[in-house]
Amino acid sequence: MTIQGALSPIITQNSLADIVTNRIREAIIKGKLPPGERLSEPSLAAEFGVSRSPVREALVRLESEGLVLRQANRGFFVWSPVENDVDEIFSLRVMMESLAAELVIQKLDDQDFAQLESMYARQQQLIDKNDYLELTREDRLFHDYCINRSKSTRLIGMWRQIMSQWEVLTFQRVVHYPTVSATVLTDHRNILDTLKLRNLEKIIALHREINNRVAQEMKLLLRETA
Repeated sequence: MTIQGALSPIITQNSLADIVTNRIREAIIKGKLPPGERLSEPSLAAEFGVSRSPVREALVRLESEGLVLRQANRGFFVWSPVENDVDEIFSLRVMMESLAAELVIQKLDDQDFAQLESMYARQQQLIDKNDYLELTREDRLFHDYCINRSKSTRLIGMWRQIMSQWEVLTFQRVVHYPTVSATVLTDHRNILDTLKLRNLEKIIALHREINNRVAQEMKLLLRETA
């Protein structure tokens, strides 16, 4: 089943599978398709106004991101996060962000810092607008930056495998705890300033502290919304 009216028809014929994937992903992140919801291919196709083929392709893609789970003889379901998922995601984030810092900290230049400062300013604007979906996206882009700058294809691939699930958790955290958005800015300011100092030991410690704190907040959220 899907939530009637949660999704709107697609009127363009360009890259239908891409569009369907993005729309379902956004609906999952925003909770319009809640955890545990069964995703019916015919219902989704009807709501989007497309055939079942792009819907199936989208669900397979989202399965690879961990946002959709497939159960034998039952179909696809929206991922339902549990506390162990949070522990695993954030433990991996600490390791990957620390490795990325080691790979790039001496290579970052004025252009890199200008781009990171621009992202930071954009986040402030989104907080002022209470635009939590775009804030979640910008939050991810900020953390993506050093990962992508590392140019390590394996690191980038592993990072992408966990970050869609991270977006689901992050959006819900900001929505349920609006004051957290200010903490996001503070954390990013500290990360950016520490990168400018090129202090590897300090940036690794900072990533560990931030990820551990956020993981605890997210586990609390799961308990409160269970």
